[in-house]
Amino acid sequence: MDRRKINLAFIRLEHFLEQCEKLKRPNPPSLPTPEMAKNIRDELVFLLDNVQEITCDDVPSVLEVLTNARKNDIPGIHKYSDKALEEFLIARSNFIRRADINSFNGFDTPPTVKPTSIKPKEISNVTEWRQKDERERMETRLNNNPNITDLSDMNRPTKVAEKFNSLYDNQWKDAFEDLRKLYKHEINGQERAILEMAIILKKAFEYTEETSEKQTRKIAMSMKELMISPTGDSFINNELDSQHKHVDIDPLCEVRFTRYAKQCIKENAELSLPVLHKNFEWQLRRERIRDILTIPSVKSYSQKCLQITWFMNVQDPPMSLLWPVDVKRGDITTTFRFFTRSGTILQHEVWPALLLTSDGPMMSKGVAQFK
Repeated sequence: MDRRKINLAFIRLEHFLEQCEKLKRPNPPSLPTPEMAKNIRDELVFLLDNVQEITCDDVPSVLEVLTNARKNDIPGIHKYSDKALEEFLIARSNFIRRADINSFNGFDTPPTVKPTSIKPKEISNVTEWRQKDERERMETRLNNNPNITDLSDMNRPTKVAEKFNSLYDNQWKDAFEDLRKLYKHEINGQERAILEMAIILKKAFEYTEETSEKQTRKIAMSMKELMISPTGDSFINNELDSQHKHVDIDPLCEVRFTRYAKQCIKENAELSLPVLHKNFEWQLRRERIRDILTIPSVKSYSQKCLQITWFMNVQDPPMSLLWPVDVKRGDITTTFRFFTRSGTILQHEVWPALLLTSDGPMMSKGVAQFK
């Protein structure tokens, strides 16, 4: 089974459960529809059928949440959502532990397919002592095994999506108000302010996307060079170059180096931010929007765009932004909510939708001005 498909299924299910938890907040997200719950239930069935570390007994509250979501039973979702996310993280950590120990070479090991069907009679209550025992075992494994993904990672996709939404709710709106005042005497001053801020976000995404790809190639190449010449004897460069030309590199090694490079970049992404901020600001000052960077709120917005798009692009696979021009006309109102006017015809873009991957599920809706 493709490890990437399994990881995507885990991420989609985690995102859904986190959204269910947020239903308790004063400003909850959109209610889960029966269709959405059905799709996520299919993801869980996929995991139960293909991940031998997970059974129905491991995730009874997850099953209850999905059942209540399909009924639009919000109190029922509230009742099980907290425990469901806890059970999910434990089950996911068990899979990550086994997968990383058994196939840390970076390649997929076909799991033993264990037929599993979800039936009400199979759902058993997990006792408090078992929950405590599982929690302690999970913490021990995380602390003792450096190869296990840190589930508290604040830059995993679901957390990046939260930061992206916060960017629009805070820095974007502050900068928008200042730019609207700056252009208040222009006929299309509001639209100009919005489009200039969209340009900043687009350029930040393009810059971090290109930088992460270059950085991945350079780190992978460095690892390859050091593995071929572990002593690093630079004084025999000519002889070394000749040796490199005749070394038969397994293509799978190239894949492995790239995988390790991406993992290294993601786990140390913050270290690159100071230089990235400086270079990106220098690039923006060469553009026609350089004058507005003197406004503190706009500068803060551009820095936040750079930071969050960097975290998007160091994911494996990278996250993706979807702008209105890339959406089919009939689908635009399901992907974008209106800014100040509703309608079915796009007037101009405001804020992009966020996708888990280039062709993956939507993490958050975009915003557009309609007419």
